[in-house]
Amino acid sequence: MRTTITLDDDIVQLVARHAKLRGVSLGKTISDLVRRGLNAPTPSLDRNGLVMFQLPEDSPKVTTREVRRIEAEGV
Repeated sequence: MRTTITLDDDIVQLVARHAKLRGVSLGKTISDLVRRGLNAPTPSLDRNGLVMFQLPEDSPKVTTREVRRIEAEGV
């Protein structure tokens, strides 16, 4: 499938370098990296039967309002 996307300049440079070093196309490299990122496990802890996800420090805060909005949308 062909599509047009906009990427940050630094990402284009990194992906292009990654593709060149591996001898594969830019599209294949982007697909592989996205696939790896989407399938990466999320670090978690089990505390007394409650699973707690360890998110990066810069992750947005999840508010009760946001949870209710997501529930209402059926996401």
